[in-house]
Parts: sequence; structure tokens; C-alpha cells
Amino acid sequence: MPVDPKRRKTTIEVTNSMKDYLRYIIVLALISFLCTGFVSAAGSGTATKDKRANETIQVRTSLVSAPSETDQVNLADIRATLPPEIQQSLEEQITFNESVTNAIAEKEAQLVKSPLIINDSYDITGEAQIFFVGNSTTSLEPASTGSGLVQANISSSAVILPVNQIPTGGFIAFGSDGKTRIFTSEGTQISYAVDDKSENITVPSGKVLPATHIIGIPNGAASHTRGNREYITIKGEVILTIIDQSSKKILGDRIVPATRSSPWVEYAESDPYYIAAVHSHWGIPHSPNLTVPAYNANILFNGVEPSDGSMIFQPVTAFNYYEHSSLTGTNRYNDTAIINRWTGASWICPPDNNYCTRSDTVLSFSQGELAYGAVFWYEAPVSEWLIYLVNGNNQGTWRFSDQYDYTQSTRAVITYEFGGTDPLGLLPHDDQKITSTTFSNISVWDTNGNQISSLHWNGVVNSKDHTKTTGLNVDLSQAPSTVTLNTSDHRTKIGVFRNSTHIYYLDYNGNGVWEGAVTDRAYNFGITGDIPVSGDWNHDGISEIGVFRPSTHLFYLDYNGNGVWNGSVVDRQYNFGITGDIPVAGDWNNDEISEIGVFRPSTHLFYLDYNGNGVWNGSVVDRQYNFGITGDIPITGDWDNNGISEIGVFRPSTHLFYLDYNGNGVWNGAGVDRSYDFGIAGDTPVSGKWT
Repeated sequence: MPVDPKRRKTTIEVTNSMKDYLRYIIVLALISFLCTGFVSAAGSGTATKDKRANETIQVRTSLVSAPSETDQVNLADIRATLPPEIQQSLEEQITFNESVTNAIAEKEAQLVKSPLIINDSYDITGEAQIFFVGNSTTSLEPASTGSGLVQANISSSAVILPVNQIPTGGFIAFGSDGKTRIFTSEGTQISYAVDDKSENITVPSGKVLPATHIIGIPNGAASHTRGNREYITIKGEVILTIIDQSSKKILGDRIVPATRSSPWVEYAESDPYYIAAVHSHWGIPHSPNLTVPAYNANILFNGVEPSDGSMIFQPVTAFNYYEHSSLTGTNRYNDTAIINRWTGASWICPPDNNYCTRSDTVLSFSQGELAYGAVFWYEAPVSEWLIYLVNGNNQGTWRFSDQYDYTQSTRAVITYEFGGTDPLGLLPHDDQKITSTTFSNISVWDTNGNQISSLHWNGVVNSKDHTKTTGLNVDLSQAPSTVTLNTSDHRTKIGVFRNSTHIYYLDYNGNGVWEGAVTDRAYNFGITGDIPVSGDWNHDGISEIGVFRPSTHLFYLDYNGNGVWNGSVVDRQYNFGITGDIPVAGDWNNDEISEIGVFRPSTHLFYLDYNGNGVWNGSVVDRQYNFGITGDIPITGDWDNNGISEIGVFRPSTHLFYLDYNGNGVWNGAGVDRSYDFGIAGDTPVSGKWT
């Protein structure tokens, strides 16, 4: 990325009395300098009624059928598949934007006709912490001593407000002389504070700002930048005008290195291009349970960001993510609706503005479910981005950005992020990360409405900030239509099963040395005489153990992966095969789950549980292959790297491997399949992904 570190900006907590009716966000003093010429998409709040983004909508199934890379579908055709609620909202956006433009024009005309006049009569330095915008002005009657309200002793037109409240429709000015001044909606100054004498607050970006330059605004408000002015609107009305005349040098000296690392663990980004839309599918992966309260989160998204990294538009799926809670304050961290659950929403994140906003509606997802995320650009008169997310039940959540000035190239991004609280920035640990995730059917369109079939992608692994996370790799081998964010090193590690004690000893850290059950793993599973078997029984991307009991031809599989037999309700028990069979396991059907099978030495037949239900359903539903000869030893593996396990045999008498390379269950000769002479007579075969 051109801008590091990557950060997800979030809301900042303020006083409890404000939480009941405001969602506090940070408006940085530098935003008008950093984003001059842009209309910020950050301030639209979370799904206002004006933008009709607070609905869950049922979408047509056709929407989530992304075109293939060779289809070259026009963007207009894709937009036409969007639900009618969104189509109608586009018209409302045009009307809404006109009302906002008119409201801002009125404020600008007011400033031309009646410039703000400085009257530094009431100094609130030290009294005011974070400012916030009031919903209305209060009475002019004197405040009682215990009310928490004070009267500004400047003029009879002054209003009585808490010292840190800005009147609705008022002004706040960051002066070049280091003072912050508050004005009423008519332009009368109420008070001022000296920035250098105010409390310093470190915001999520790492900047240290005076409290006077941090403002809380009502939920649902939108931000619009015009030169050195930022207009905060709600329901089409200007509730606050921010005027920034502060010195870059003064504020620049306050910038310090971030105290937390980049949460982007690994990601793929496209080369810069003028992108008008990007969409893709991704399967919801397995995530281990995370910290409760919900301070940590696994996060996945695709999206679009300007080349300078100043903003990102992203449909997000997240696990254990408190920002998807409908509760407020610290209650979010204990919300059972989000704790160790996958949820999703449409997000807008302007990093320089230090907070993100999302759609009100949060969708539920389950492991293995297919998510569809899309970001669309709508040119004038809308001039906004639409961020859209759909779950496996065809429920969608969406929101529009504020008006955006498309003046620079953009990048498509696909990201695995971890929101953690480790001050050293070493998260996630290996026992906290998700399994690998594949983003498929990736399609990108340019601003002419044409699909970009040759967009170049770059993979980035943030090993600098995530040193406790192993196995990271961005697989671009099937780009641009498919990108896989790998979180496993794909190394098959060794272990032994000691039949006399029925104990597994597993080289958990993969260094080839037994280092005890704390570092590695020891599990007592099965009984004497059992045959070991292993596979990914539960689709978590990790191999679990199991045993096959020849005397009863029963499989006992450690489905929950805790190394203990917990009974067939929690774990899995299958009656498959007959006495004398040899167990095998593999992903026969490319569902990323290991299924069982047996090899019958007397007939050299493989019986594979193709549908994964643990029952032999005949060779039409399951699979039966005649492969090898009597005396051969079965072996399985993904010989051709297609994601499906194929069968094979090892002939001890000739130390030859015969591998069914094309996966049709028939030996087609070494030209089509594979035959290898490896080892000596009497050896026992093994297979694995060694590199």
C-alpha cells in the first residue's frame, strides 16, 4: 500500500451522558487540508432515513451470479440487476443532494454577508473537553449552580449551553493563532479555548490533538468539505460549520507514530485504475473462538480505495466484531449477537478522518456460507459510491457514501484484517486466525462501464506487524478472477500413533522434534488395536485425529478437534466397510472436508464415502474403484493439485507407487497417471505436501 500503516478507524468513546443520544465520532482538524477538493464520505453516519440504507432487503438470486472472466458483461447490465429499493434510492439521492447543496450554499452566503467577528470574552480553556453539537439551543434564563450549565458572559444574545456544546447550526473555527472559537448559528461568538492549554488526546491514527479539535456529532450526520470549511449536515440541514485556519506546522508537530500496528494481516490490491465497480464472492471460513469481551475480531472484505489511501469503501464480513453490535457503549463488547459469530455490513472508512461508518442493518453469516460483496460508482448527478453486501440467504445490506469527487485513480482490494488489542501489534496468534479464504468470481469494471479482464494484482503479507502469525501467503495463481488469502503454511506435519497405549504424539509446531505436550500435542484416543486416521473432518482447515476399529469396522473421528472422544453427538462415529478393510481419508468431492473410505486388500477395491454422510450408498452416489492388485498398500493425496484427493497404491514387493493422477479411478498407464520407483522392498508408504 502507498500509505502505511493500514488502520480501521472507529468511533471514540466520550462521556456516558452523551451516549444515550449521540454516536460520537472524531472530526480531525486537518481533514480539510488533507482532503481538499474531496467531499468526505465519512460523515453520513450509519444509515439515515434520508438515504434509506437502514433496510434489510431480499435480493434476486441472479444478483449473486457474477459473470465469468470471459463474459465481458457491461456494468450497466450489472447495475440493472440491483434490487428496486436501490434503484429508487438513486432518485432520492439526487433530490437529497440538491437539498444539501442548497443548505451549504446558504451558509456560505451567510459568511459572505456577515463574516464571523472575533470577541474573545469568555475563555473556557480547561473546562471544555471534546466538543459536541447540540440538538437545539437552550433557554436564556440563568442556569442554576448545580445544573452543569454556564452562561457565556459576552452579550445578551448568547445562549446557555454546556461549555462543550456547539449550538445547532453554529460554527467552530480553528484559528491560526492557536485558539478554537465557538459561534452561534447567527455568527455571534460564545466562547474560545486555547489549544495548547487544552488536554491532548491521542486518536486512533496516532495523531495527538488538543481536545478542542475533536468534535462529537449526532448519529446519521454527514460531512462535506469545501476548501478550508467542513459542513456537517443531517436530514439535509447544516448543523455545524467547521472553519480550519490553523497552521499546518503547529498541528504537524503534534503527529506522533501510531501506538498500534496495522491490522491488515494480508491483502491483494490491484494496480491503480479508474475503477467504477468491483465485486466478488467469498466463502465464510472457520474462525476459532476469540476473546470475550469482544476486543478482537477476524475481518474479511473486498473494496475500492483511492490510490492515496485516503478512503476505502468496503462490504465487510467479520467474526466477533463489536462494531456490528446494535448496542451502545461498552455493552457492545458483551453482545451475544456478535460474540464469536460471523456478521456483515457495508462500511465506509476514511482513514484521515479517523472513523468509519456502516449500514444500520447487520447481516448474519455462517461458516461455509457464500458472501457477495460489491462496490459501485454512480457518476453525476449522484456522484456517490454504493457499498453492497449479500449473505447466503439472499438478504442484502447497503449504503451510499456522501458525494465524492472522483479525481484520482483507485485500487481494488481484497483483505484479511485482524482487529486486536495487543499493544505490540503481534496479533493474530496462530490460534486466533481464520482458515484460508478464497475470493472468487472477482470482476472489475472501469468508468466507461467495461469489464477489466487484465487487471494486475499484487499480494502483500504484513509480516512486519504480525510476527506471531505463520503460514500467510497471498495466492494469485488464478488471478484476476480468483485470489486466495492463505493463513496456513500448508505443511503436512508429522506425528505417530502408539498402538500399545493408543496415544497420538503430534509435532504441532512442525520442527520435527518432540518438545512435550505443551508445545506439541499428545492425545489419548481409541483403544489398542485401532488404526489411526486423520483429516479435516469439520472444515476448519486443520487436521483432526481419528481411529478405525478393524474388529467392528467403525470409524471414530474427533470432529471438534479437542483430542478427546466426546461421543457420537459431538464427535462422529461411522460404520463403514467390513472386517479386514484398511481405512483411508481424503477430500473426494472438493468440499474442503475430509471424507472416509476403505481399501479392501482381498479385492483391491476402494470404497469412498463421496457424499460424506458416513454410510455406503452404492457406487452411483459414492465411489468404488478397482485399483492395484492383492498385496498393495493404499495411499491417497492430491496428486494433480486440483483440490481433490485421488487414490493410489504402493507395491511393497517392487517398491513402486501407482498414482491415479487424472482421478478417474482407473490405472491408465504411466503416461496419463504416475508410477514412481521409490524406496526398497518392505517399506511403508506415506504421502504429504512436503514443500
